Amino acid sequence: MDREIEETVQAAQAPVHPWEFPAKPWNRLHIDFAGPLHGFHWLVIVNAKTKWPEKYCTCYHWLYSCQSANWASSSPSIRRSFYQAREKRRKVSRETSKSRKKIKSFHTRDTVWAHDYRSQHCKWAAGTILYRIAPLTYQVRVGDAT
Repeated sequence: MDREIEETVQAAQAPVHPWEFPAKPWNRLHIDFAGPLHGFHWLVIVNAKTKWPEKYCTCYHWLYSCQSANWASSSPSIRRSFYQAREKRRKVSRETSKSRKKIKSFHTRDTVWAHDYRSQHCKWAAGTILYRIAPLTYQVRVGDAT
């Protein structure tokens, strides 16, 4: 069946249209569920401009409340995230004129603190930068695993 799907997709004549890069942070968000990871499902929201990920641990009961396309009115996590995004946009627009701080970047073998998602409580743990994935995203070794 996978082969049939691949053949159908390859035969499609639809033109490829990449997403336009958003002009401002939080103008476009990518939202999806991930999991199960350590027994939990996660709502992941990524800002398309800055690639900043927001994550919310969800329980199985919450997933059943998302039954319609009108998820923004039925989901407290998403509603809270949009409110926070609006507040961040206001705060950033006020602060940008005052300060021009350089964004912190890390290098391979730097020691950092990172969330350890292997435990059920997502604790902070000391780790080492292995490599850079994106401008603000890094692969970190925490303890004995990556």
